[in-house]
Amino acid sequence: MQNDMKKTNEKVSVITCTYNRANTLPKVYESLCSQTYKNFEWIIVNDGSEDNTEELVKNWISENKINIIYLYEENNGKHIAANLGISKAAGYFTVNLDSDDYLKENALETLIDAWNSIPKEQWEDFFAVKAKCFDPKTGKPIGKPVAGGRWEGHLLDGKYKHGYNFDMPDMSRTQVKRLYPNPDIRGGRENGGLRFYPEGISQDLASRKYKTLYINEPLLGYVTDNSTSLRGRKAKYSNYRENFFLWTHIINDNLDYFIYDINSFIKAFVGVSMDARFLKMSYKELMKAIKGPLRKTVVTLFIPLGYTAYLIKK
Repeated sequence: MQNDMKKTNEKVSVITCTYNRANTLPKVYESLCSQTYKNFEWIIVNDGSEDNTEELVKNWISENKINIIYLYEENNGKHIAANLGISKAAGYFTVNLDSDDYLKENALETLIDAWNSIPKEQWEDFFAVKAKCFDPKTGKPIGKPVAGGRWEGHLLDGKYKHGYNFDMPDMSRTQVKRLYPNPDIRGGRENGGLRFYPEGISQDLASRKYKTLYINEPLLGYVTDNSTSLRGRKAKYSNYRENFFLWTHIINDNLDYFIYDINSFIKAFVGVSMDARFLKMSYKELMKAIKGPLRKTVVTLFIPLGYTAYLIKK
């Protein structure tokens, strides 16, 4: 990665994966046009939208206010679209910006300044800088404050030991992100499989090797509406699939953090059997997804609670 670091120039690739979000994308565009840090590109991955997203983006490209790279693919799900965006990124850093998010005008500059506060000889030890979201209505930060305004360490320590277990915008090293791509798991049951793979899994895996710098600045506002790319029973099925992958990841990969955040792991043990029930998985299929006799035993013991949760939720 040393060669990659010499080539960079601290360019940022902002990646937005979008599906039928022409109504919210203008807010994203406006926030990027107002950035005080100018060395960035905006990669828009259109995941098969059926609205006027393409026309909108082409108009912005013709305005030539910021560098926009437009990519189109058939509707494969956000996790596959994200892989495409990262594969085309020219920046040393990557920022994922959802199609209903927006950044404060100093967001990229603040993230770059935070990264530059890390001694350059330590850059390869770090994966990302994480900041805070804020409530667009009140401007108040979301989530607990970062102690002392700054903390650096492994993301899993931050999540389970320090309670930084909430959505936080981040700027990551592109080359490291490419080491942990989202798996292509579109195949599967009758609905064609997953449409979104939990984003936090790849960051958890990277955390085993790389550190993250946490800062207290609120930089990203989340604006939501009632539209969705999935509807009704199909949407619910996809959510159960997504959650099942998340629960199995927590149980299989993060169990060494159990003593630091017992409630999160109990939630995972209950959730994995509950969502398996919603997915009509057999006990054998459930056990196949769990690693090792200890984990299999604990999951089995929690099946009655998972079934109770299923009855309450269905």
